Amino acid sequence: MSNQDKLQEFRFFEAVPNTSGGIASPVGSDTLATFAIHVDPGDVVALVGNVGWQADAGGNVELIVSINRSFFSFGPNITTVFQARDSADSDEDNKRVTSLSHVDSGFATKELVTYNLVITSNNPATIIGPITFFGEKISTS
Repeated sequence: MSNQDKLQEFRFFEAVPNTSGGIASPVGSDTLATFAIHVDPGDVVALVGNVGWQADAGGNVELIVSINRSFFSFGPNITTVFQARDSADSDEDNKRVTSLSHVDSGFATKELVTYNLVITSNNPATIIGPITFFGEKISTS
């Protein structure tokens, strides 16, 4: 990458309303947000997101936030490119906003790539908002 790299495409997902308490969705193995973006060989995609959630019961609740990537032409070829864990205590200070960022690279062909923001937890939790997930395709050539 150099100081001549160019932002080529921007895609995003936002919850409506995108406020804390604007959503009340129990956590399962849920895809919270998705978008598709075109890539070329040598491109990088900067991925950024945040998820507001609440630990509901069970003491310590661990949330696993993943970004999965799939290539349109390859069918159900899903790869986890990012995964992080966050935790909250359901009895005390039980609300969190988990933020994430990742740079995806190594694209060998021109493709339409789909990114999914996926959430799981070990104990009952609720997505309460906000939810924002975006990608920026940056051309490095």
